[in-house]
Amino acid sequence: MFIYDIETYPNIFTFTLIREDGKWLKSFEVSARKNQIIEFFKCIDYLTDDNHSLVGFNNLGFDYPVVHKIIEARNEFINQPRGLLICKKIYKWAQEQIESMRGEFANTVKTEDRYIPQIDLFKIHHFDNKAKSTSLKMLEFNMKSHNIEDLPFPVGHALTEAEMDVLITYNQHDVKETLKFFNHSLEQIRFRQQLTEKYNRDFMNPNNT
Repeated sequence: MFIYDIETYPNIFTFTLIREDGKWLKSFEVSARKNQIIEFFKCIDYLTDDNHSLVGFNNLGFDYPVVHKIIEARNEFINQPRGLLICKKIYKWAQEQIESMRGEFANTVKTEDRYIPQIDLFKIHHFDNKAKSTSLKMLEFNMKSHNIEDLPFPVGHALTEAEMDVLITYNQHDVKETLKFFNHSLEQIRFRQQLTEKYNRDFMNPNNT
């Protein structure tokens, strides 16, 4: 399993993941200064070919629907040398996804349509319940993290190159903190794996109720 998180701005997209043992951390960037979209797709191929799952925090609500659209646009994107044009389109999809989350039902990708299995810690712990809703920052506080970082730039801001470096550091920080919460959640995850194997259907994301 790999823990992941994305960041989207008008002139940069980042995808960061870390292996569950914490020994492999990698960020991919698509921006005006760098276009790693081919490397991103090679990573996606590795994850699918080796049957890995991706773990996130509210990834079913935001991260994966955006990643899914990127995967579907593969043929278009691998022939597009300009990273800025790619990340502008990704940013548009991200904003559409956020807008859908303001309604009664957010846009989602059905289990059977996902290219990579997803595990959502936000769902498992029932934080999608308004009475229990909790942010990753609050979890960092409760886990007594030494450094709690908020999103460093306002949504929609066009980042300078120096700010892009800060964003990547922030993205990696969030992934490391999600990994900590993943380790706190291993008992719940293992239980869901057993149910999934026993009944041959996806039980990875329902909450305990």
